[in-house]
Amino acid sequence: CIWEAVCSDMPAVYSAMTLLVSSSAFGEGFPNVVAEAMACGTPCVVTDVGDAALLVGTLGEVVPARDPEALAKGIARMLTRLRESPELRHEVRTSILRCFSVENMVAQTADLFRQKEKGESGRGQGCASPT
Repeated sequence: CIWEAVCSDMPAVYSAMTLLVSSSAFGEGFPNVVAEAMACGTPCVVTDVGDAALLVGTLGEVVPARDPEALAKGIARMLTRLRESPELRHEVRTSILRCFSVENMVAQTADLFRQKEKGESGRGQGCASPT
């Protein structure tokens, strides 16, 4: 663990990380820090809070909130996965860009509006959990 001074170049910070851990215990909604880290190719270990599990899908480790032992095990699993699959960093980046790019989110919103115009009650396609 390295404690650094304030840094405004967050892509450089995320890219330098081995992994990002989000140990939130309360609702995060859409945790930007997880999405930003993933966009830089940094795998994440997250608690099952808000949309964190949706963001990381099968490419991350999801553990229960308020369970330090599970969090430690999730970190250990991710470190093992990174050693065994160096391509994981690329897969993490590709996944977040495919699922949550501005272009994709605009397209999904437009699809929802089209469905509403047609009287359909669809919830949109979303993004399938990466494999």
